[in-house]
Amino acid sequence: MVNQEYKNPQKLLMAFLDSFSQPMWILDKAGNVLMNAEAREYSNSGFDILKYAQDLSVGASKVVQHMGKHFILDKKDINHGTNSCVCTLQHEEDPLQRLKKSTAKFTKAYSNIYK
Repeated sequence: MVNQEYKNPQKLLMAFLDSFSQPMWILDKAGNVLMNAEAREYSNSGFDILKYAQDLSVGASKVVQHMGKHFILDKKDINHGTNSCVCTLQHEEDPLQRLKKSTAKFTKAYSNIYK
């Protein structure tokens, strides 16, 4: 019965994963992978989550490139002692757009202070 729970994951867990609108993978130290539908689309297009996540520390994130686009990959511990983690992927915002948003927030906060 090696990794039987990963060959037939419970429907509740899979429904939970599919409830997220961003790609999400659950990885364990043995290399088993569970993924939601969005993550499956990336995997089918050649995105190898095990390759990208192997040198990423738990609690960290990094920018990765896939099919000419930049993404932020986050890796978080699910529960201490399970030897499993969850990885999520999101599009990286253009640095200029991030700066514009940050400047707008600062301007709004500054104007509220000195009214």
